[in-house]
Amino acid sequence: MDINTGNTPLNQSVIEAGLEGDFDALKQMHNTVLRRPGELPFGERFAKAIQENNIYARWIATIAYTFQGYISKDKSILDMGIMHFERVIAEASKETDKTSPLRKLRNRAVTHYAEIYEKNLLPKEKEEKVIELLRAEKIMGSVSAAFHLAQILEKQGREEEAFEYYLYVLEAGCKQAQQDEILEAAEKAFERAEELKTSKKFDESFVYYKFAADCGILDAIAAVGIMYHRGVGIKKDIDTGIDYLTWAADNDHKEAAYALGAHYLKPDHFDLNQALYYFIQAGDLGDIDACKVLARMYASNEVMEPDMEAAAYWARQTIRLENEGKNIFAGSMPAAAPAA
Repeated sequence: MDINTGNTPLNQSVIEAGLEGDFDALKQMHNTVLRRPGELPFGERFAKAIQENNIYARWIATIAYTFQGYISKDKSILDMGIMHFERVIAEASKETDKTSPLRKLRNRAVTHYAEIYEKNLLPKEKEEKVIELLRAEKIMGSVSAAFHLAQILEKQGREEEAFEYYLYVLEAGCKQAQQDEILEAAEKAFERAEELKTSKKFDESFVYYKFAADCGILDAIAAVGIMYHRGVGIKKDIDTGIDYLTWAADNDHKEAAYALGAHYLKPDHFDLNQALYYFIQAGDLGDIDACKVLARMYASNEVMEPDMEAAAYWARQTIRLENEGKNIFAGSMPAAAPAA
């Protein structure tokens, strides 16, 4: 790949800053390379920096070679990019100051190196080297490295070890990791929680549900609400349970809405308007158990005056939904409060 010394889309001051280790500038250069594969359009100053073995210039060249090799499927170019990756990592590893731009560069290089491995672009024999590099970066506090390490370990079948790293991402990641990394780790935590719940290990499953819930996984938010409300896997706390269930229901989670409807139908918490509101929400979202409860409520005089038209509507909705399956939380209709 030849160095293009023609017109550059970047201001020369950006290129100078990048060559000094400014990561905002390096990011702009990185993105330029991805938009213009096969080129390094940063002018003569950059070309000279390459010849002088400036590590930041070499880093950008590394991205260019690797990306071009990947999209063109040219193994010789890709291998050149991988070789430069390893040289950048080795040189940046000499820096021990965590605040140094070189340490930050090493972290970027290691995580990109791991991504290359995950795309099956590295020989299998380099797997342990990748793991070793990622472990070192995680020790230095890199959440992204922990995320990639978890993915590789999971593929190796080392699930318990992988989940420890996923949890590390969830605990520390909200400050450092990319949003997609946090979300994927949260989804893994939710999957783990589901497995533990199936095994009736409710105390452990709650921990994983809570991690996932705090990262915004809607099913996990509902599960945490149910567990607090019922005292399963955690000390019973109805108010906290209602908070989580309301959070989920406000985001159109049908099982959470059903649970809230059931809560407000119980004698100790009876509120007919709230019960109807949440049961109707759940029914409109396709919860068959909510439809059944509404049909029964409107058809009988247990808690309010009968409304046969509404009862017929919810009976029709029940029939329409009966082949679509039931939700995982709902049981039979809760005991109703005496009619006022």
